[in-house]
Amino acid sequence: MVYPFKGLYLSVKTGRATFKGFRRLEALQRLNAYKDGVLKGYMGDSQTLFEEL
Repeated sequence: MVYPFKGLYLSVKTGRATFKGFRRLEALQRLNAYKDGVLKGYMGDSQTLFEEL
């Protein structure tokens, strides 16, 4: 299943979606870290394509 990042972020922020084992703030931080890792990978600023969470 694929979700647009913005929609998933807003769902977690408003409490409509949850990440099992994470509080809301922790889940939002993980989403941001993942997004930043993907963007850095595409721009060539990172040694790896995806940042491990």
